[in-house]
Amino acid sequence: GTSMRFDYPVKGHQDNGILDRVALIASGPVYVDDAYIKPLVSKGKIEVEYTLKNSGSRDVQAAVRGEVAGHGDGAKALDLPPAEVTVPAGGEAKIVVDAPAEKLELWWPDSPKLYDLVTTVSAGGEALDSHTARFGYREWSIDGGKFELNGVPQQFRAGLDGYGAAPGEAQAMVAAANARRV
Repeated sequence: GTSMRFDYPVKGHQDNGILDRVALIASGPVYVDDAYIKPLVSKGKIEVEYTLKNSGSRDVQAAVRGEVAGHGDGAKALDLPPAEVTVPAGGEAKIVVDAPAEKLELWWPDSPKLYDLVTTVSAGGEALDSHTARFGYREWSIDGGKFELNGVPQQFRAGLDGYGAAPGEAQAMVAAANARRV
């Protein structure tokens, strides 16, 4: 179905006002703008590409430390190697770190184990930012015409217009349904 959200009051409409999560973010001049987490199950490691931004007027030599812990239980699973990068004044810098992930449990649809990557940015021994990103250690791939999750072939099922129709009938049914919508 289709849903609509309004950012202004609409009489009688239930979805009015603030509908999504609201967060107030406070940080120092250098902060994590993005932590792109790549669970590389086939290589037995995790890779994180950080984008750091500097809202200050001076270049900053920043230290980045990442720790992975179980989401909900906080059990420490692994430390990413520390890294340093110079973030230019008013600009951004990218840095990539990786670590073996043998201690991480695989994410499966029937057992969706989640983790939190907690990243701390500091300069001169002073913490400037802390950033948390949730993820599951899983990897989708395509092998020929098969979708694989963590190297295991997956069978997808979908309810489509014309399911069970003879070849060619499904396209005609969809075309007829689309013509009625006009």
